[in-house]
Amino acid sequence: AVPPQLQGMGLGARLLDNVENYARQANIDMLSTSFAANHKVTKFWLDTGFCAVRLGFTKDASSGEHSLLMLKGLNAPSARLTANCQQEFYQQFPIWLADEFKDLDLKLIALILAFNPKAKLSSVTDRQMQQVRAFSENVNRYHQAVPSLQHWLLAQLAEQGQSECEEYLMLIAKVLTKYSVQQMCAHFGLTGKKALYLALQKQVCHRIS
Repeated sequence: AVPPQLQGMGLGARLLDNVENYARQANIDMLSTSFAANHKVTKFWLDTGFCAVRLGFTKDASSGEHSLLMLKGLNAPSARLTANCQQEFYQQFPIWLADEFKDLDLKLIALILAFNPKAKLSSVTDRQMQQVRAFSENVNRYHQAVPSLQHWLLAQLAEQGQSECEEYLMLIAKVLTKYSVQQMCAHFGLTGKKALYLALQKQVCHRIS
């Protein structure tokens, strides 16, 4: 571990480089890490090439955070295994957001989703985009557009990457994590249901224009 006063200087990344070099020379197949997931620590491990493969449902008693397991394959077979585990995780994670992870930090959700390797805007169908645009033009179309909005939002987050993922927190909260109107208004300082859907409409319209 790097002391807080020395963090941000590249020491942790250099340490991991040495660990990886040693592991390769020793014919070790894979590196793994597990930690109490918060935005800062998760970003570090994602930036060093580790892949998220499992997020524990139960919060750790001491940290109050969910435990995130990440892997990094060091040869072709372990890289394939890591990729398969990662794909399975990203298939399941969005489904769990409205239930098991409904209290997860929105910035952490955005960061994790930004590293989804399979979510591509090219996978969003023309019909889905029609429904997304329909909502951007008429707030009354929100509920009909939700399935398409989910698909589009996941792809948008992955395409934009971590540099812009925090701009989607309001959409993540409503479309993926299923915050209630009351929760949305309290969290984002909105005045009511109409203001909420207008704000969501504006965010979608800005992204597809």
